[in-house]
Amino acid sequence: MVCYVRGGKVHCVRVLDMWRRSCLLWAAVTAVLPAITTVAAWEDVFSSTKRIWRESRFCQVVPGLEKVGQLEVVCEGIKSLSDAGTLVDVKQQPRVTTLTVTYSNLTRIALDDLQAFPALTTLSLNNSVTSDWASPSVVGVPKVTCLILDRCWDNYALEAKNIKTTRPAFALTLEQLNMLPDLKELYIVESFLYHLDRLQPPPHIHIIVEGGGIECRAESLWVMDWVSSGKADVSNSTRCFVPTSDPFHMKYSFVDKFFLITMGYWKEMERDCPERCKCLLNGIRDNHLPMIGVNCSGIGLSHIPESIPAHSHSVYLDNNTITNFTRVFTHPLYRNVDKISLTYNKITSMDGRLFYQFAHNRSLDLCINLSHNQLSKFPVKEVQRVYDEALERDTQHLPIFVLGYNPWDCDDCSFLPGFQKIVYHIKYSQNSVRPYLDIRCKEGARSDLAMQQVMKLDVVSLCRPDPPLLTPMDVLVICLAILLILFLLNFLHNFFQYRRHGKLPWIITKLPSC
Repeated sequence: MVCYVRGGKVHCVRVLDMWRRSCLLWAAVTAVLPAITTVAAWEDVFSSTKRIWRESRFCQVVPGLEKVGQLEVVCEGIKSLSDAGTLVDVKQQPRVTTLTVTYSNLTRIALDDLQAFPALTTLSLNNSVTSDWASPSVVGVPKVTCLILDRCWDNYALEAKNIKTTRPAFALTLEQLNMLPDLKELYIVESFLYHLDRLQPPPHIHIIVEGGGIECRAESLWVMDWVSSGKADVSNSTRCFVPTSDPFHMKYSFVDKFFLITMGYWKEMERDCPERCKCLLNGIRDNHLPMIGVNCSGIGLSHIPESIPAHSHSVYLDNNTITNFTRVFTHPLYRNVDKISLTYNKITSMDGRLFYQFAHNRSLDLCINLSHNQLSKFPVKEVQRVYDEALERDTQHLPIFVLGYNPWDCDDCSFLPGFQKIVYHIKYSQNSVRPYLDIRCKEGARSDLAMQQVMKLDVVSLCRPDPPLLTPMDVLVICLAILLILFLLNFLHNFFQYRRHGKLPWIITKLPSC
């Protein structure tokens, strides 16, 4: 399969090989067929067969344009562009306008080697190595206006940097393109670019990228500008290319994500990034949404930024003078944030009602770092409610807090028991980081509590309720004592009545006589 340009479009056709190539291929296979017993043996046969397939050189004319005085030539297996001049009939050379080089290991790409084709305007390199480029050094070289790079590679540059990749890739620099002074159209077909220089004005080159991949990074944003202005066309199937075979980077980066979508997110991120903050696109999730990090640390903020890029997943606001962060719970742009860091600020409280509305039924992880602030109380009821409801739903998306180095009020027994439960949640959710050890009572607390770890406090004994003034037994004893006193008083009264008046007590007169 080879590609060429005709009528402003890229066409791909199949080219039949000469009979001797088929004979060589069949001879290679039949010679080792009895020895093929394993997969490794098959790979060796394939490698040897491919080598033999490419060792033969030939050029042939693509039928279709002979009558109009133009010729399209396909050369295969050549090691230099000058080989095409020796393999094409001298009488046909002046009429060649399109040259396609396929399955070749070109040691040099230079217009000097194409002087045999003065009418050449289109050069197409298919499935070939493109290692060295050279500027024209002689007069009379053809004016190549269209360059097609179809499935080309130059992995030697990557290997020199100890970068391993499973895909054939190459770099395309401005210096290389300047070696084709008359170039107007550049087609990059099913190729993977690990580096693409920004084209400087005058913008006389139109770029067409079909399939393949381009490295997604900030330096590639100029391609999006060219696409918007019509100076470049990138197909929807073109993906991001990362020159690595590391499984971690293959999963958590831009590998095989669509280039236009990814760079569109990147462009929006840079547009919406808050002033003086730094924003970074860390990767694309499996749901094709970006992972954007926003860093606004140490820039003197006194409040939460009003706007951040859409789909931001982490926000760092450390080392500022922020006192209130309720905007995190109310602003829709913070809805998808799964990590927010507010260390070394002046925060004194957290709104429990707004937090519950924010974290309720949340399907994303949430980590809020509030260490090194001025918190003394915490909305334990609302946070515990979120935990309880999450456990009822058997979800793993529990909010995580980092609360160390705050002056926690351990004297308030209406707050301390519930807060200690929250600390235990933090312990079991962050047992590897162990930030719960830094959650301590404030220095101004009771002498036996100052700077004590909240998790290790004996809350039951510390917050034991005061005993009542009177127990039931005390009440019973008092009642009996009162009755006894009344009885004694009545006895004394009756005794004095009898001594003075001889009058017996009333109850005695009512008793029957013997």
